[in-house]
Formats: sequence, structure tokens, C-alpha cells
Amino acid sequence: MGLEWMAGLLAALLAAALAAGLVLFLALKKEIAENDARQRREHQSLEQRTGRMQASLDQLRAGLEQAERHRAASPLAGMNLSRRGQTLRLHRRGERPEQIAAALGVPLSEVELLLKLQRTMVSEP
Repeated sequence: MGLEWMAGLLAALLAAALAAGLVLFLALKKEIAENDARQRREHQSLEQRTGRMQASLDQLRAGLEQAERHRAASPLAGMNLSRRGQTLRLHRRGERPEQIAAALGVPLSEVELLLKLQRTMVSEP
């Protein structure tokens, strides 16, 4: 009777261990599925944000290209604002265009063009 009792106890322990292992296996499988679902959601969210950022970058790039085209099309694109101010200041002091061009190191044609534009803008009502 002692051997049968031990065999029954061993079988019960084995069944309990098998049941516990099965429960742990199923819990682990459920946790893995939940993690996979969470990672898929995070991945989709990242893809959406990346898409929005790419669209923003594309917009910025297009705006920059448009600004560059506009700047290049400007008649005074080669002369920066401080040089323009210096040119006008020297002209108001009575300097001739040749002297202004030499003093600032810019082409005479740019100085003449700036002065013509300034006269045109001042003479318009």
C-alpha cells in the first residue's frame, strides 16, 4: 500500500506540475501577443509621425526653394542689405556712383541700378 500511495502522490504532483506549466505557457503566450499588438500600434504611430514630419520637411524645402528662386530673381540679389544702405548713405553724402562702387567693392552697374530703383521708389506717390 505504501508504494501505491507514493505512486499516486507522484502522479498527482506530476499532473499539478504539468497543469502549472500549461498555465504559465498560456500566460506567456498571452503576454507575447499583447506585446506584439502594442509594438504594432507604436510602430504605426511612429510611421504616422514620420510621415507628418516628412511632409513638413517637404513643405519647408519647397518654401526654401521658392525663396531662393525669388531671391535670385531680385534685381539686387547680389547686394546685401547693409551694402544697399551704405550705397544710399554714400550717395546722400554726394559721392559719385564710381566712387561708391570702388569704396564698397561692388560692380558699378549694381550701384547705378540701386540708385535708379531708389529714385523710382522715391518719385512714386
